[in-house]
Amino acid sequence: MACARTGVPRRTPLLPLLLLLPLLPGAGGCSRARAERATTGGGPAPAPASAAAAAYRPDRLLLTGEMAAANASSLTVPATPTWMVQLRWLAPDGAVVKKGQKVAEFDSTALSSTLEERRLSVSKAEADLSVFRAEAAVTEADRVLSVESRTAAREKAAVDADVPEELRSRREHEEKKLALARAETDLAKAEEDLKAHRHAVLAQVEEREIALARARRELTIAEDAIAALTLTAPRDGVVVVGDNPRERRKIQIGDMIWPGVVVARLPDPQGLRVEATLYDVDDGRVTEGRLATAWPDAFPDRRLSGRVSEVSVIAQPVTPDSPRRAFRVVVPVAEGSLEGLRPGMSVKVEIPLGQASTPPPSAGDGVPDLAALRASATAKVAREDLVVGVELKGALQALDEQALGPVPVPNVWEYRISMLAPEGSKVRKGQPVLAFDTKKLADERDEKSAEAEAAARKIDKKERDRDLRGKEIDLALAEADSRRRKAELKAVVPAELTGRQELEAARIDLALAKREVELLGAKRASAERSAELELASLRAEERRARSRVSELTAAISSMTIPAPRDGVVVYLTNWRDEKKKVGDSCWRGEKVLEVPNLERLGIRGEVDESDAGRITEGQRVTFRLDAHPDLPLTGRVTEIRRVVQRSSPKLPLKVARLDVALDRVDPERMRPGMRLKGEVEVERVKDAITIPLDALFATAEGPVVFRASETKPLRVTVGRRGGGKVQVLSGLSAGDEVLRGAGEKREGSGEKGS
Repeated sequence: MACARTGVPRRTPLLPLLLLLPLLPGAGGCSRARAERATTGGGPAPAPASAAAAAYRPDRLLLTGEMAAANASSLTVPATPTWMVQLRWLAPDGAVVKKGQKVAEFDSTALSSTLEERRLSVSKAEADLSVFRAEAAVTEADRVLSVESRTAAREKAAVDADVPEELRSRREHEEKKLALARAETDLAKAEEDLKAHRHAVLAQVEEREIALARARRELTIAEDAIAALTLTAPRDGVVVVGDNPRERRKIQIGDMIWPGVVVARLPDPQGLRVEATLYDVDDGRVTEGRLATAWPDAFPDRRLSGRVSEVSVIAQPVTPDSPRRAFRVVVPVAEGSLEGLRPGMSVKVEIPLGQASTPPPSAGDGVPDLAALRASATAKVAREDLVVGVELKGALQALDEQALGPVPVPNVWEYRISMLAPEGSKVRKGQPVLAFDTKKLADERDEKSAEAEAAARKIDKKERDRDLRGKEIDLALAEADSRRRKAELKAVVPAELTGRQELEAARIDLALAKREVELLGAKRASAERSAELELASLRAEERRARSRVSELTAAISSMTIPAPRDGVVVYLTNWRDEKKKVGDSCWRGEKVLEVPNLERLGIRGEVDESDAGRITEGQRVTFRLDAHPDLPLTGRVTEIRRVVQRSSPKLPLKVARLDVALDRVDPERMRPGMRLKGEVEVERVKDAITIPLDALFATAEGPVVFRASETKPLRVTVGRRGGGKVQVLSGLSAGDEVLRGAGEKREGSGEKGS
């Protein structure tokens, strides 16, 4: 795209100025370029030099920019516990989608592992809370039993202390009172221990409930994150794929992207506007409210007009690594058709400044040296079909491609290549073609295996502890039951056969024994529940570890990747156009090579944005491979993208991508990735009068030719051009002989038609 400046834009050649090129010093060797620029499609004869002067307009500022969406629905990377996620599927750039249709989907492998970990965390937190409550119930039963025992002891001491002092010695009476005080102190201490225990249990239960709530919240976040990994269209529209901010290119399948990055946009087709670039050297020359006119590169005959609505306050770097800075100029489109326009399409913007116009210096006669011409070759004027084409560049690609890379393994992001089949080698189906280092996986497998064995030993120990504890409680329960029966026997003795004190003590012992049996029964149930919960947690831990061991064992086996079919190994390039080699690392989802079906090849090509509007499906394509320039090949356009994009991260030229189906495939000479150049036939002029381009000369009066038998230039009217030839509408007849420019040669392909 052209820089912001006054004068003629680089990408928009102005015919009158180009006609003056032969008159400038040192222009004698540029007759081919002059002829190309002087031949406009079927237009009138070139304007005189006065028109060139009129074209020079320093009172107008020319900017470059692109179409942008004033309103667009953005689809962004969702926030996930793993932070960065990998793009697994993405709708093609320019695809038409309906509301609710899937636009992008991210890989859930890492999140699935995270989800299992979150579920395990919830299970462990629940088990921890339940085990703690069960253990607390066991401990509380002991504390309650202690309180009950000390209560019984105090009551018995109180019965003894109630005996009148005159019925026993003073010393014995004082000892009974001292025993009662001691029993009351012991009871108070037991009650305080029970109260403290309950307060501690409440605090620790609350702490564990908070941990459980946090684990459940993290589980919900993980579940919501997995549900959010599929992005759907919020409305009908055309998908515009976002840019990878780190690599300065369009986002691609397999990219690792962080939350908040715009994966795709669905712009409002009726809400397009022009966003132009005003370089800081022109600061202050454009203000809000000025009239502006724009011409899209893809539709140069279409005129869009409006007024400047915004000029950014601060100049920003043009690119992240560029020292140049520019302001953003926004022009809403008030007049002009938006049909066929897409965000990202380049435009030329003209803004009147209201300054005086100074014409350029006049030029002299541009007639070439006739003596030099007569020393050059001649050409016959022919009547033939003239093919008008558009330059195509691209590469062969396999239609049945299956890119191979590392198999996704949970919690593994980086892989190191340990084996690569030689590029270009022929392989059979099932033959290993790619392998990755498995040392880290093997180490982790051994670690998880050790964890599983440790969990199994803990389970065995816990089962033995459970049985031993159960026997201890059963023994204590039997002893308590024995004491209960003895107390029952004492309590039923008639009052006349025993003393009042002994009878009251027997009743107290009976109540205590019954309470002890009840509490020990509750303790037995709580202990069993606690043991079962702990065992369940340990068994889940063991299952998780053994499951991970199985995953890692399968992953280690999958680190050696076989060929999916018979074919030839082709290395893939990354965004830096680099191919992997043994010892290199690659990220999860990155593709390293493919084994394509060489019987089914096509072309992934690109044409200049300015030619995109002339390409339609079904047009004929002729091309030659860079590796085999002697092999002419043909095909047909099958699809052209609806949006434009940068040609490469380092080349800001905008292009339109297209697919071409081949008429013939030569598996012995054609390989995926081979570069090619060709031409898309956009028009064929029947029975045209044609001459070579280097036989046409541009002068201030218009295009001229020289007949071999004459000494004066002959004015001609020209039409279409293509394939190194130009159509002559008037001035020559088939069979005439014309002079060609000395030393001039033209290529037969790769030229833009007018």
